[in-house]
Amino acid sequence: DEVDTPPAPPLVAVALSWQLVGDFATHWGLRDFPYEVLTRLVHYRESLIWHRVLRQGERLRLVGRIDAILPHRAGTLFTVGIAATDTTGQPAFTEETTALLRGVSCKGEGRVLPGTNLTLPQTPQIPPRWEHPARIDALAAHVYDGCTNISFPIHTSRRFARHVGLSAPVYHGTATLARACGIIVDRECGGEPGRVRGLGARFTSVVP
Repeated sequence: DEVDTPPAPPLVAVALSWQLVGDFATHWGLRDFPYEVLTRLVHYRESLIWHRVLRQGERLRLVGRIDAILPHRAGTLFTVGIAATDTTGQPAFTEETTALLRGVSCKGEGRVLPGTNLTLPQTPQIPPRWEHPARIDALAAHVYDGCTNISFPIHTSRRFARHVGLSAPVYHGTATLARACGIIVDRECGGEPGRVRGLGARFTSVVP
């Protein structure tokens, strides 16, 4: 019975969508796409909406599309939209994720598909209600990589990180967001992850 099935952590959504976006060459079949530029990506922006509580053990169908490719002063912004539905066709979650392809030039003005919303909801300029320091252990990226299957060597390989222009590996943007979401659930939602309906962030700096 679904009622008795434990809820899944909200950010399990990004672990599911990574199975689709983490291997473009296999799942998207785009001819003449320069897949090698994807090694230059870092997480730039993330927006998630949950239409209901996700349940452990359920099956979902994910469909993705490239929503936008736009120039940025540091490279190219590459945005993908994901829609997840359950076995009855009802929406489970929607996601819009943007990567910055560092040092990759975008020809012309780029392109945005109709209906794409690339702006996060604006919040009033007020002081934060509270702050919570979170320590990132030296092996945290390896644990997150292994437990979520969100595997990308920029997070775990010093040699690869240096190859793409970084001084050292950086913590996953989705891991940072998951840690923050968990703290918010504990402090604001009474420990009930099902009360989280939407979450958005722009990653303004890297977490080493």
